[in-house]
Amino acid sequence: MIDKYRFLDLDKTTEPVMHSFIWKSMSKGNKVNDELFNIYIALIKHKLIDTKTAKSVFQDAFRGLELKNIKKKINWTGSFRLLIYFFARLSHRRHIISKTNDQWKTLEKIFLWNKKPINPRICANVHSNLYTSYSEPKDAIIIEDILRKLF
Repeated sequence: MIDKYRFLDLDKTTEPVMHSFIWKSMSKGNKVNDELFNIYIALIKHKLIDTKTAKSVFQDAFRGLELKNIKKKINWTGSFRLLIYFFARLSHRRHIISKTNDQWKTLEKIFLWNKKPINPRICANVHSNLYTSYSEPKDAIIIEDILRKLF
């Protein structure tokens, strides 16, 4: 017998399962883990992510895992504009695939900026300003060099 007085909790039933980004290698023969490891090393070398970030934590951000299974966030220590630029370039070059419509919500669940939470709305604003103000963030060349080495 069905309990006719039972109500559905729409908040719990309609929320989509969110996943981390999925890394897509752009060069034949390259292995995903090798590319992610090289980016990880370069970001630490240039002091863009916290040196305490474990390699596995960084790689999990790009393995398409359910976000509820990601226990530690990556602390971005570079400028906020550079973080947004980094993800804009990854997306533009089709290195990452996001299973959600909003990559900034995914970013919020995976990254911190100088140990502070990230606001997806601010990410979207900064992203739109990157392309309307005609100025790349300071140190954008670092990101370009890191990505160029993947080919």
